[in-house]
Amino acid sequence: MKNNLTAIIAISITCFFWGISYMSSKVALTVFTPWTLAFTRFFIASIALFILFVFTGKAQKIKIKDVPRFASAGIIGVALYFTFENNGIKLTSASLASMIIGSVPVFGLVGDCIINKAKLTARKTVSVLLSLIGVFLIVCGNSSGVDFSGHFLGYIFMFGAAISWVTANFVIKPLYENYSGLTITFYQILFGTIALAPFAIANFPKEGVFEGVILGNVLFLGLCCSAAAYFLYIFALNRLGIMITVLFVNFVPVITVISSFFFLHETVTTIQLAGGIIVIFSVCLLTLRNNGEKAKDEASKDQNLSFE
Repeated sequence: MKNNLTAIIAISITCFFWGISYMSSKVALTVFTPWTLAFTRFFIASIALFILFVFTGKAQKIKIKDVPRFASAGIIGVALYFTFENNGIKLTSASLASMIIGSVPVFGLVGDCIINKAKLTARKTVSVLLSLIGVFLIVCGNSSGVDFSGHFLGYIFMFGAAISWVTANFVIKPLYENYSGLTITFYQILFGTIALAPFAIANFPKEGVFEGVILGNVLFLGLCCSAAAYFLYIFALNRLGIMITVLFVNFVPVITVISSFFFLHETVTTIQLAGGIIVIFSVCLLTLRNNGEKAKDEASKDQNLSFE
């Protein structure tokens, strides 16, 4: 019971960090470009993870033959994903961006059916249909209809982020046979940071970086959302299993909507809010498992980690 309580506290803190991350990104993007923000937060996260590697003694050397896969995972899952996401957050609201990203598990299911020919059960089919309805309401439910500039372009970027994350997970999956989650995460972030470096250095902001609010949000994104949250997530995953852990993560958009309402004064229409609730419900339905399934056995190979 004590271990379960500790794990619940850990995943609750993780969800809080990830929920707030969209708001922090929105604030930081008033000074940083999407590329420089992604590079800076993951440069900070790389240093933090390297220090933990050294002190825990759990560092693993990667094989030369696996370097291209690690590099691809970093480029797609970090550099490309956060290029899309940060552009999306900049052009739309933090609340709506988090709702769209909340549908990532459903995108993953569709990808699994296409690539691995996974069986599409009735429950999974309902989840996909509900998620599509929810996303449609989010995109088309604003008070002025569909705006093909600004917000709508932001939605396109967020869909690009979702596809990038699903693709990265398929690239990563074979690596879990030989490497720990910590090793995979560290090298994925490292390669992603390297890929972002040329774009970030060329466009690094000349002023405003060291303002208290901006610097605080960037450090929060790097240390809390991209480094500390990972360890809390893995801790919870190992003790609660993937089903319960993912059910907690599904409520990240709720935290984003609430925090953005109070601190950024963002609002969503009733239709968009209904769409977000449908998306959350569809993902909850997707993650429900039969009592006979052993979620822990799958955890190391199907974590769908987030670096929010």
